[in-house]
Amino acid sequence: MISQLEKEMAKAAAKKDYEAAAHLRDQIQDLKGLGRQIILVIPKPSI
Repeated sequence: MISQLEKEMAKAAAKKDYEAAAHLRDQIQDLKGLGRQIILVIPKPSI
């Protein structure tokens, strides 16, 4: 998915559609950031 967005971003930049390229860049950064934001919550065992 990210590689496809990167290809679209490169095409937009080649067409000098910098606004679209920037939007795609932001989407890519958001997707890459999702992996770093996942937090695992493990409940404490009740005694």
